[in-house]
Amino acid sequence: MAGTDQLSLVFSALAVGAFMSSQVPPHAKASGAQVVAFFTAHSTGQQVSDELWFLAFSFLLLFAGVLRASLRRAPETEALSALSLAGAAVLVAGATAYFGFDYVLAVVPSHLDPAAAQALNLLALRLVFPLAAGGFVFGVSTGLGILRSALLPTWLGWVAIVSGL
Repeated sequence: MAGTDQLSLVFSALAVGAFMSSQVPPHAKASGAQVVAFFTAHSTGQQVSDELWFLAFSFLLLFAGVLRASLRRAPETEALSALSLAGAAVLVAGATAYFGFDYVLAVVPSHLDPAAAQALNLLALRLVFPLAAGGFVFGVSTGLGILRSALLPTWLGWVAIVSGL
């Protein structure tokens, strides 16, 4: 499918860069002072990582849009292609919120009250339901669409379903 290869490569490259530029954040039970100290020491790397995640997930949404356009060509996958795009949108919204909390910590760590930093850190580590729900819907509906349409290899449909689960 034209465009999906390039978009998936850009997503992958940005995700690798995001992983490489970040440090492991403080654990969920870290004190506010520990959180402030960590983000003060690693502010630049965490900001770069979060910005790369923002770009990566933006490209994932573009990928999902191109994928939907391709999958909807098969009449039996019209509904699944729409559901796939909706799942990708929820996934991206969840991911940007997830990394957004981390970004707030990285941008102004010394301006935060330790209790606020601790709460933001906990949200950055544990607010995964929107991301997980979107990933589930995106993976399963995309996989089923691939299997029903036969526009892509069958194994790719199964990989998408397993990834969603």
